[in-house]
Amino acid sequence: MDQKSRRVKLERSSTTLAPAAATSGSDGKDYIERYGERTISSENDALYLQREGGPKLRLTQLSRDEYTLEAVPEARLEFVRDENGRIKELHVLNRSGEWEISKRQ
Repeated sequence: MDQKSRRVKLERSSTTLAPAAATSGSDGKDYIERYGERTISSENDALYLQREGGPKLRLTQLSRDEYTLEAVPEARLEFVRDENGRIKELHVLNRSGEWEISKRQ
């Protein structure tokens, strides 16, 4: 914090996140499914998100059920579990800052 101007100075970190392995967190199989127009798949021990008609985008894990896209680090994806621990929805933070909610099919 800059005491003179009373502002917080933000600096870019050189920390790199590891791509999400299909075996991270649980075993990755929990996430592999269709959620509305999005599909989560696994290939070569990595998880991918793909919209209908779009490219496969590799996921990078941030925490147990939270991910980002390797190509778009500011993106956020959150898998939401029910009371039994089963994934029921995928929440995706869009460019407008709003969460898009897709039910597991």
